[in-house]
Amino acid sequence: MKMRLSLGKRCSGNVLVEVMVGLVLSSVLVAMTGSLWVAGSRSFAVIGNYAELETKSRNVLVSRSRNLRPAPQVTSFQNSAPTKWLRVTNEVAVMQIAYTWKTTP
Repeated sequence: MKMRLSLGKRCSGNVLVEVMVGLVLSSVLVAMTGSLWVAGSRSFAVIGNYAELETKSRNVLVSRSRNLRPAPQVTSFQNSAPTKWLRVTNEVAVMQIAYTWKTTP
């Protein structure tokens, strides 16, 4: 079906209501997109922090286990005070290793 414009008929433009509805719908779409982008950015930052924390924790566990496994004996320890410590000897490297940490209630 082909439409023709005749000179005698008036063509109407967009009505103000149609423009306002389009503006509201596009504003809602932009607001939803912005909120999703902000939530995604925060999630990405949190995942990055957790990955960094996990890497640091793994490095500490590896270094501690590397020092504690070959240690043949515990020379002293304190487990009752808020500041706790553990001392072991390593006969292979001929050294004494001390670990100190604070506990929070």
